[in-house]
Amino acid sequence: MGLLEFRDFGISGENPDICIDLIEGYQLPVNVRGTDYIVPKRDGRQAGNRRADLLIIPLAGFVRGSGANATDRLETFNDNVTALMAVMDPSLGLGTLKLSLGYLGLPVGSEATIEARVRNAAPGKITSYRFSPQQPWTFELESLSTVWDLGS
Repeated sequence: MGLLEFRDFGISGENPDICIDLIEGYQLPVNVRGTDYIVPKRDGRQAGNRRADLLIIPLAGFVRGSGANATDRLETFNDNVTALMAVMDPSLGLGTLKLSLGYLGLPVGSEATIEARVRNAAPGKITSYRFSPQQPWTFELESLSTVWDLGS
């Protein structure tokens, strides 16, 4: 069990070569939907109905390879990228994002979960390819639930 899991796969805390973290915390404001109205011959706008609609959860981090020699490092790097992309595939449906073990100040012994899906996945350039390959990644998850379930 890692500090941050998505679809029961540890994306931070389990494997030191895969480190994807929440970059803005887990208590973010939600996006709202609704519009204000413009009424002809009246000053300003009339306030419309606003509703909590969507929670965007940004993630960022890196994937790297490790091992005793260059071949091992390249193999583990490729295995780690394949494993991460199997979990963070934007074409998949909802999955559970789970925080545990005191992640970002969460009380130890409790966990927070939310159902979300991958909205965007963007790889960065691979650096130090021959010696110790490392690649930055950014993800955006979106959740129709606007509140984390803070279970214990």
